Amino acid sequence: MAINSTSSNMFLMGLFPAICALQFSFPVLLSLAGTLDNQGKWAAVATPLLTSGFAWAAVLSGQVVEVWGLKALATTTQLGMLICVLLLGFSVWLSKQHSKAII
Repeated sequence: MAINSTSSNMFLMGLFPAICALQFSFPVLLSLAGTLDNQGKWAAVATPLLTSGFAWAAVLSGQVVEVWGLKALATTTQLGMLICVLLLGFSVWLSKQHSKAII
């Protein structure tokens, strides 16, 4: 809804759940990063990486619009979401393989 909207009100309505989900996922992501090592190095790196992603996303989306036009932004966003779903599925698969190896 937010990606393909032509109305600013519809764009904001579509963007609001994404913003809320992102704000709720930050603490979860940081706590998961904290479980990766005992020294907390991954958690220390995760915070600036999460916030710098906003800056890099703006630069990358500007490049996409400049090279391929505004309509390509929706396509690249959907492609990015597909990649995230595939990575999540791969992560779940790896987790199951790891738990089978322990048993």
